[in-house]
Amino acid sequence: MQDYYTKWIMCFPSETKSELDTFEALNLFSLPGEVMRLYSDNALEISKAAKAMKWRHDKCTPNRSPTNGVAEQAVRRVLDGTRSVLFRSGFPLRWWAEASKCFCYLRNCVDIIRDGKTAYELRFDEPCPFTGSKAVEFGSAIHYLPSSRKEKDEREKFESRAVPGLFVGYASYAGADGRATT
Repeated sequence: MQDYYTKWIMCFPSETKSELDTFEALNLFSLPGEVMRLYSDNALEISKAAKAMKWRHDKCTPNRSPTNGVAEQAVRRVLDGTRSVLFRSGFPLRWWAEASKCFCYLRNCVDIIRDGKTAYELRFDEPCPFTGSKAVEFGSAIHYLPSSRKEKDEREKFESRAVPGLFVGYASYAGADGRATT
């Protein structure tokens, strides 16, 4: 999904294309009171979810790709970005869902969209907390502080509190606004 104004882009991997999955994805993507119009293909699940959310829903003309070019470009951008992220990380293809979400988040924080601002800045009117040296690539070797009691208890007394791991994404999809929490 891509916001037309800010170019904020997100990916919501799902096992089905159900109305419920679509409704939940649209709900996570949108900011409260901000959706003026939804534009999509003629997918029934999108139409039903838009109706349930009481959003104005415009649809492209069937079998005419020029009428859906912006959406097709956004999908292509996410597919190509996810391929690149997976290739660079060395992770197997089964990690595509996490890789696509990480790609989208970093693209929102790094790519300049207009007036010298990123999609993150256009959406939230503040700089992204994860840019420059703070941005972490998918699959990077990291050290993290464990949050589970079990992991903490397994450490030796003088062992480092930080545990080695691999970075698989930002916790940016926990709330409707998409701001990163980690």
